[in-house]
Amino acid sequence: MKLIIGIVLAIIVLYVAGYFIKKKYYSEIDRLEAWKIDVMNRPVLEEVGKIKQLNMAGQAEQYFEKWRKTWDEIVTEELPSVEEWLYDAEDSVSKYRLKRAKEIFTQIENKLMESENKINEIVKNINEIIESDEKNRKEILELQETFKNVKKTVLAHRHSFAVAAPKLESLIEGLGRKFLEYEMETESGNYLTAREIVQNIRGELDSLKDKIEKIPYLINECQHQIPNQLKELKDVVLEMKENGYFFEHLGIEKEMERIEGQIPVYMQFIENTEIEDVSKGLDEIKEQMEMFYDLLVKEVNSKQFVEENAPVLKK
Repeated sequence: MKLIIGIVLAIIVLYVAGYFIKKKYYSEIDRLEAWKIDVMNRPVLEEVGKIKQLNMAGQAEQYFEKWRKTWDEIVTEELPSVEEWLYDAEDSVSKYRLKRAKEIFTQIENKLMESENKINEIVKNINEIIESDEKNRKEILELQETFKNVKKTVLAHRHSFAVAAPKLESLIEGLGRKFLEYEMETESGNYLTAREIVQNIRGELDSLKDKIEKIPYLINECQHQIPNQLKELKDVVLEMKENGYFFEHLGIEKEMERIEGQIPVYMQFIENTEIEDVSKGLDEIKEQMEMFYDLLVKEVNSKQFVEENAPVLKK
């Protein structure tokens, strides 16, 4: 009797355990089924249709066809495959082929993840193109206004830019062509390329504005300020030499010659609007000249010290 009761209890335990195991696996099937339905109900075609508001040519047309084809593959190939695997998984669970069911679950999850990633990529690219067009239309107006002002400044104050004027005008012409390139790419439906052009225009305009602001100052430094300071320094050195000062050990005169030779090089850089090296070089020259004056002051103080203490040392 006890044996029969034990067998019955074991059967009941196995039945209950099997029930809960199956329930767990069926819950996973339900989850995957719901995921599949969610993927299938995504409004991808509506999202893809948004791009039709743009010029359907070039990149816009190519992407439209690519996205539509990708969605068709998901709906007609990938999701039907998932449906078949769900039936196989359900059958495997009913027959307690749980290892096989787990393998199918992994297969389904990977496929749904792949499909979802494709959809997310489509939506992301659609938004990128539409936002690019919106940003382009807004920013290009601002850039065109800035471009007009820059052009007017160069034309109205051409004399201020001296040797750099032809190069600046060449840069302006190049920027003008980029605006035309932007219009052509937009009309051709190449909105991402147009976006790159807008960003390039902004960078070049910022650089051009910086050159226009700094070049007159740098020209004045090279043609007037630095030469005048060098002349003053030479006069001081000459006067001190006549008063018996000795400068060979300081190398000031050689450095002044080097600076004089560097000015034409900097003017060549300015002519090519390559102003970064010029700004840095002129700052270094100014620091050197301050150092020269400090050395001259030290020489004066040294001579004064010697003259004051010579009698004491002589005694």
